[in-house]
Amino acid sequence: MNSKSKGAFGIERSRFCADTYFSGRFEHRANFNMCLFMEEVRFKHTRNVVIKAGSAKERSGLTASRMKRFKGWTKELLERIASTIHAWSKKHFPVELKEEEKNLSSLFYGETHLENIRFEKPSRVFFDGVDLAKARFLGTALGGVGFLGCNFYQPGLRRNGIFDEGWVIGLSYIDKMRLLPAVEQLNRDIRLSLEHVKSFSKANDFYVGEIDCRRRQLSFLKAYFLSIPALYKVLSDYGTSALRPCLWFFFFGCLHAAIIAKLFPLNVEIQDLGSLHQNRSFLLFDTYELSAIDHVWPQARDRLLYSLQVMTLQQGRSVYTPEVPASAAIGFLNLVFQILGPALIAVTALALRVQIRRF
Repeated sequence: MNSKSKGAFGIERSRFCADTYFSGRFEHRANFNMCLFMEEVRFKHTRNVVIKAGSAKERSGLTASRMKRFKGWTKELLERIASTIHAWSKKHFPVELKEEEKNLSSLFYGETHLENIRFEKPSRVFFDGVDLAKARFLGTALGGVGFLGCNFYQPGLRRNGIFDEGWVIGLSYIDKMRLLPAVEQLNRDIRLSLEHVKSFSKANDFYVGEIDCRRRQLSFLKAYFLSIPALYKVLSDYGTSALRPCLWFFFFGCLHAAIIAKLFPLNVEIQDLGSLHQNRSFLLFDTYELSAIDHVWPQARDRLLYSLQVMTLQQGRSVYTPEVPASAAIGFLNLVFQILGPALIAVTALALRVQIRRF
């Protein structure tokens, strides 16, 4: 079916017993709800290409008009001459084909209802180059369905996903809890299909949607604070971002150094700077301030180095380990960060491993 529909299009509750092909342009709402497809079905974009053909010489009807005028031997002679000229022109002045314009139609331009559809042969169902950003799939089993070059981007989610996910999140608590398992399954089916065609970038987004739907089914405290999925989302966006755990590692390293600095303030010998303070210049950074920085910076650097050694379990193993006063508070603080550090390193390694495998 190749169609250009400017109004609403609906074939709900239809049954297709033969191979079915949809292409063209649906400008507004398209409804395929509760359809039954017994054989292969394809939803495909269309591409109209305008070709310009040009040639230096072109064979015309001149020979045909002369054949009517001449008789006998003249007819055969002119045919040979015309054939020779045409062959020479074709050899030295070939026809040039120039592609001037492409008109790409992504089939769906409005809200598309593909709910409660039954595919008897899902392995023979293909969405090729179709815009599915406004497609609803609730109640449709998408396991085994092929998605090739489709658009799934959802501005509300700021990633690829299905339209139903953003819609379900805005519902009441009871309706949301009822529909989230179905949305989770849709994300899983599309993710597996995209992984099958090596589209790992989009598959990562649907993996995020799958785990996010699972997390939202938990109670409030578990969904946002007291569960592994909640912690996994905050640390690495469900293992899809290697940069985020690195930033968290740096943040906790600075936090550890700041806590130590609070417990044991930096020892700055202000009395040595008294004479400098009386002779302050009017530069942007005067001598007094630069001298203070010279005294503070080595100690701050040592504290940060000590924190990084604690978080990487290298305390006391390095050739140079800064001196920090020993106390029960420091011992407990180090124990906490000795757990956080390796955990963040493991999360970073896991995210990198996933990205390398899917590259």
